[in-house]
Amino acid sequence: PEVFGPAIAFAQQADVDLILASDPDADRMAVAVRDRSNQFVCLTGNQLSALLTDHVLRHRQANGTLSPEHFVIETLVTTPLVAAIARHYGVKVVREVLVGFKHIAHEIDRHGPDRFVFATEESIGFMAGNYCRDKDAAVGAIFALELAAELKQHGLTMLDRLNELHSRHGVHIEQSVSMMSPGPTGQTRIGRIMQTLRSSPPSHCGPAHWQRVRDYQRHEVRSLPQNEKGADLVNPSGNLLIFEGVANDCEVTLAARPSGTEPKIKFYAFVRIDASLDLT
Repeated sequence: PEVFGPAIAFAQQADVDLILASDPDADRMAVAVRDRSNQFVCLTGNQLSALLTDHVLRHRQANGTLSPEHFVIETLVTTPLVAAIARHYGVKVVREVLVGFKHIAHEIDRHGPDRFVFATEESIGFMAGNYCRDKDAAVGAIFALELAAELKQHGLTMLDRLNELHSRHGVHIEQSVSMMSPGPTGQTRIGRIMQTLRSSPPSHCGPAHWQRVRDYQRHEVRSLPQNEKGADLVNPSGNLLIFEGVANDCEVTLAARPSGTEPKIKFYAFVRIDASLDLT
């Protein structure tokens, strides 16, 4: 959100509905959108993933170029709302994918490039087509602008469409947190944290009580709090733990993994609430 500061200051004084931003090599794209109180809201990567997936599939279905053999791809730490949207349109979803577009590109080859539609990950990475087997801010920007223009014709914004998706598939809320651990002892500390989470996993986190953990390094699913193996995990293989549980009427998931490029450990929290519940 800090990146948008100067752009938002300018946009508040101009007739601007949408702000796009990318990094210098233009492979990631972020979006800030004006809400109904005239404040700009920075969409998360998960929110953009859901919005753009729905936009692409909606138009492919409308023009008759979508079949049950087509597929979308998302990583294991991206919102499950993407999978729900894909199933709604009757296409396949590939979810058992580690973080990184090299893994996504592998899945495209494995499942067939001619049937690939869209790929996304929570760290504002988006991909469509086969000309570039990597995340691409240009294609993400085109879809974001198409969607925003289409919605504006009906007096709506991306936030309105996001509410529609939550009403249809359940309210999805996500948050990621990174804990830096630099220096010579940083990697050792991160390793100890992951080992503790494996050997002595927590039984709960706040109101969330964990029922199982998926361990992609040991290739097994273990029941909690006993931490006893219940099933095998075949693929993929990586240093990733995903805890699954419940908190009141919510489905709760927490993923933990060390960064592959920086001295930090990353945690991803996911909550899903049935849209039919009275949340008051």
